[in-house]
Amino acid sequence: MSTARLYVVVPGIGGSVLERPGGVPLWGRVGTTASAVLHPAGLEMAQEVVPVGLMPSTSVCSWTLVPGYDRLVQGLMNSLRLGPADVDVARPDRAPSPEASVLLFPYDFRQSMAVNAERLRLEVDRRAAGRRVVVVAHSMGGLVAQWWWAVLGGHAVCDRLVTVGTPHRGAPKALDWLLNGIRLGPSPIAEGTSRLLGAASGVLAQWDSTWELLPRYPAVLEGGVARYPHQVSVAPESFRRRAEAAYQRHLLLEKHHAAVLRSDASLRRRTMVFYSSGHATPGRAVVDGSRVRVERGDAEWLPGKGWEGGDGTVPAIAVTPVEDGQQADEPLVDGRTWSPDTHMRIASTPGLVEYVTRFDAASLAAVRGEPNPAVPWVAFDQDEVWAVGEHVEIRATLRGADPSGVRARFRLFPEHGGPAELDVRRDGQTWASVVLGAPAGVHRVRVELDHVPGVDRVVGETQFGVVPL
Repeated sequence: MSTARLYVVVPGIGGSVLERPGGVPLWGRVGTTASAVLHPAGLEMAQEVVPVGLMPSTSVCSWTLVPGYDRLVQGLMNSLRLGPADVDVARPDRAPSPEASVLLFPYDFRQSMAVNAERLRLEVDRRAAGRRVVVVAHSMGGLVAQWWWAVLGGHAVCDRLVTVGTPHRGAPKALDWLLNGIRLGPSPIAEGTSRLLGAASGVLAQWDSTWELLPRYPAVLEGGVARYPHQVSVAPESFRRRAEAAYQRHLLLEKHHAAVLRSDASLRRRTMVFYSSGHATPGRAVVDGSRVRVERGDAEWLPGKGWEGGDGTVPAIAVTPVEDGQQADEPLVDGRTWSPDTHMRIASTPGLVEYVTRFDAASLAAVRGEPNPAVPWVAFDQDEVWAVGEHVEIRATLRGADPSGVRARFRLFPEHGGPAELDVRRDGQTWASVVLGAPAGVHRVRVELDHVPGVDRVVGETQFGVVPL
């Protein structure tokens, strides 16, 4: 059954399944992703890759479980009452299916947003056949889709561009990885994972896409002065040069986006931002001697009132495009919708599918975003990876409601074995629990907060990985 609109799903960085020429798996399949992380030569920019699908939920190494896009795609199929034949995958080695209702757009996530947007334009044009288009784009995919929308004329056929957890203004986490290398977890595991992932850090720095994720606002405090990444004096000249080039590409995108909105102000209502806030997120960068130190927490020199925290990866202040506000701290209120989920989970948040699929049944005028969270939620502050033998601390905070009379329950769901109750202690406005002796693997923690004003119970889930060193 063909729908009135073509629905397009664009994943984030690392969210596409890649193969080598000839069909040899490289990234995104069971077993291949961990190998590529530890031995990433196949992902160097000089290597040819073929994008063939969207990453499903999978384990990256033995300590990280990545929620993929299978739940989002299945949700679209269920809501739109579609079968497998109604879903097409944009692959360079296959002819398009013009009758498809859903287009999955895997891409070479090493390349810049401009390069990938050109291919997105081609693949949409080959299938739209006069239909209007609804795009759902997660994380970096939102930058690709926005370039298509603003620079390549996609706004002319797009009923709604929905970006989900997209770092429109960049993320300090990218700054940290490019300057200091990939590190996971607290010390001493941070040093161990830094050595383990040293080759991956080098390859990541080759990609044009990584540089486009840098903050495009003064996110670094140096000598009491807020600076853009390309202005930081202690950074190598090679870093400043590539950071400046990426910043200029964003300025070009901003210029085109602003021109589109000047030509038709109603197009503002055709973009929507799904975002999260409250979770502890790398948000402040400070020059400390000869290095840049990136930390979880909000940058006190930025106007972040009402935008505390983020989704654990992207700060809440960075999810709204610069073009959607007269000033950086004045976003278009009707153009955003809040979700309680963290960065990877937000791609399959239940409200997303409900929002997107209503376009085949309702007027655009009836679809409005929520300016602020409508219900209380659980925000987490934790490290994602720990070493075997370490005491794993999980901290949870109730956001959006008075926590005074609330009772907390923490339950551990280990990778192997049954659930276990965890001891909980109150620490001001936060509850904390420590997991002792967790074995290597990926473990979930479920937090239940009872007697929450107005809703009685609020539930949140998080996960952490444990790795032997």
